[in-house]
Amino acid sequence: MAKQHPQKENAKTLYIKNGLTAKEISGFLGISENTISKWVTGEGWSELRAANVASVEKIISRTLRQIDRIYQLAEDDDRAVTDPEADKISKLSAGMRHLDKGIDPATRFTVLYDWLKFYKTINEAQAIEASKTMPEYVNQIINARK
Repeated sequence: MAKQHPQKENAKTLYIKNGLTAKEISGFLGISENTISKWVTGEGWSELRAANVASVEKIISRTLRQIDRIYQLAEDDDRAVTDPEADKISKLSAGMRHLDKGIDPATRFTVLYDWLKFYKTINEAQAIEASKTMPEYVNQIINARK
């Protein structure tokens, strides 16, 4: 039985759920881009990522249609939205907000990666030292979102 790479699950999460590229993941986790690309291709990660994105988009689309339907019913009856309808709109809206938990990890990692590249032009030794903590930071972010 082949030994599984210890960061493979983290790489998979970053690729599928956070939309990072193999190159970005390579920089964050210290795994070769070639290895990550083999996992992406060999294990169908692109298809899983597409399904993940489509699912979130479907949820948002359906929720917006439900909210629109409530408003349309009130408008058709030439009346204001009732308290129970307003409560339902509020709950549906809150549900959509939970889909977005602040700044997504992909954005965080991209900003951090860009900052490290910038900092490397100022103080290469410190930038290299700081980059050694990236895998731990990535693991904490991923585990906090599971």
